[in-house]
Amino acid sequence: MSAITLVTGEQKFIVERKTIEKSTFIRKLLRNLDTEESENENEPRQLDIPVNNISSETLKMVLEWCEHYKDTQFPGGEDDGSAPEESGNVGGLEQNERDDKLTPVDPWDRKFLNVDADTMQSIILAANFLDIKPLLNAACKLVAEMLRGRSAQEIMDAFNAVQ
Repeated sequence: MSAITLVTGEQKFIVERKTIEKSTFIRKLLRNLDTEESENENEPRQLDIPVNNISSETLKMVLEWCEHYKDTQFPGGEDDGSAPEESGNVGGLEQNERDDKLTPVDPWDRKFLNVDADTMQSIILAANFLDIKPLLNAACKLVAEMLRGRSAQEIMDAFNAVQ
């Protein structure tokens, strides 16, 4: 399977496998399906993956992000199926997670994620569901920057929260 179809409630998106494999969720799903196909020795089949809890507009943005980074290997690596190594897990965080918290947001991500609060929330939810940690981390860092130094009331106002 070199192309994958993601299906939202409104639209279908045909995506290169290399692009969508930035999603750990999709990558693991495809790995499991590849194993089943090799066991069954069937012809490769067209695969539609439903992502109904992500709007088409949000998925389009997430796929644009994935396309931009499709050739990028992120720190901590993508899940290659190997067993987890014993590492410096201190305070509940792996070393690469601690390092990532100190890494500034990439300028391209900063510009890409310069969106309204509702869109940012949708991107964060989609990145979490699809398990795209670098996108999730960048978006959350930008939200944290936006909230830094604000009072509780200002934060509630920013998110239209009711007390």
